[in-house]
Amino acid sequence: LREEAAAQFRLGWVTKATEALGDQGTPEAVRALGFSLCDWLAATSGQAFGPFVREMTRQGGPKLDNVIRGSFGAQVTRDQFLEQWGGFVAQNYVGRRR
Repeated sequence: LREEAAAQFRLGWVTKATEALGDQGTPEAVRALGFSLCDWLAATSGQAFGPFVREMTRQGGPKLDNVIRGSFGAQVTRDQFLEQWGGFVAQNYVGRRR
């Protein structure tokens, strides 16, 4: 999963992460990016993890901006969210061999 998330990162993080959040892309890519998202949230934003997953399940990808603001604060943008998540993937997955 980490290797696939790193591969998706290299293909264009913002596009690939946005696709995965909207349940688009290959099943392998969606699964790997979903894993990386949960890994990032658990490692860095434990309190936001539950609300984010709950609201994504309820509202879905089309309401991503609402879910981000509701889970992380009204001032947090989609770009900031994706940048932080992508930074985690870059730091923890890209260049690592498992």
